[in-house]
Amino acid sequence: MSQPSISIRGLSQSDVSRLAEIANDRRIANMLRDYFPHPYSTSDAEGYISYVSEQDPLLNLGIFEGDLLVGVCGGNLLTDVHRHTAEIGYWLGAEAWGRGIASKALALLVNHYFDHTDTIRLQAHVFSNNPASEQVLIKNGFILEGVCRKHVYKNGVYLDALLYALLKDD
Repeated sequence: MSQPSISIRGLSQSDVSRLAEIANDRRIANMLRDYFPHPYSTSDAEGYISYVSEQDPLLNLGIFEGDLLVGVCGGNLLTDVHRHTAEIGYWLGAEAWGRGIASKALALLVNHYFDHTDTIRLQAHVFSNNPASEQVLIKNGFILEGVCRKHVYKNGVYLDALLYALLKDD
């Protein structure tokens, strides 16, 4: 039996309950910026989906295994002298961990940004306590550009942030 395909696409209000279900996990919140709430409520999911569905082009997308929402990926276009750079990120619900889904989704996200925006550089900061995320970036050709020492203060602890980047012409 073949594995369901991995895709990324816009989120809709029909994804609210599933998003709230998979996002409501302290282990996910621990690896993301503080604006990612925990607990993650249905109201949080509704607000997020309303916000991202207004983007043009879509910059934040659901990660789907077949028709099942398993995570979210996306980012922000930077401004001013950084206007051709996007900061990206991704997360998966725990049931999808360790199966190569994040690597496949990131490859799709890279293509999406390079095809639908004027971005020539994608970058990601990874907390130093998240080697799995670091491996996803490496598998997709991202290069470690530096270590930002004690760059993150999360849950009462200072962490280094690893800066990875990929150029459109890499």
